[in-house]
Amino acid sequence: MIQKQAFIFPAFITDFTQKELETFAGNGIDFKAYLKIASDKLGIVLPEFSYQTDDYKNDELLAQIIAYLFSCAFADLLKKKGVKPDFGAGYSMGLYANLYAAGSIKLEDGIQIIFNAFKLVNELSCSGQYGMGGIIGLSSDDISQLINQSNSEIDNELGILNAK
Repeated sequence: MIQKQAFIFPAFITDFTQKELETFAGNGIDFKAYLKIASDKLGIVLPEFSYQTDDYKNDELLAQIIAYLFSCAFADLLKKKGVKPDFGAGYSMGLYANLYAAGSIKLEDGIQIIFNAFKLVNELSCSGQYGMGGIIGLSSDDISQLINQSNSEIDNELGILNAK
């Protein structure tokens, strides 16, 4: 039996094992450097991460950023250890950590995308109802046909990744 490995990244982190920072430090990963890169990219000073505060739990943007940074740091740690995934996936905002782990975007790009998406969703949520979905297994033509048949106000912005 052939075994495959996958990296799967969360959208948010609500609970911490309280061993993340210790694991990073013990493996030569300076997590403060990730926070500095994010701070520099956004032009703001992000608070230092601490298990004793809820800064990164009570603020939705900070929660997304810390989940992304933790995921990227863990991906870097695993790569450093020689672990190479055969597959990757991300749930919601975890998609950007997956793109980083795959080498498709730089750390800074993911930070900017998360920030822009956060701003856009906040703007949309003030103007009415909105939603987002992912479809697997249908062609873009099938999706377009379903949207057209539904007579709904659906924005047909298809982002398609064809994996073989």
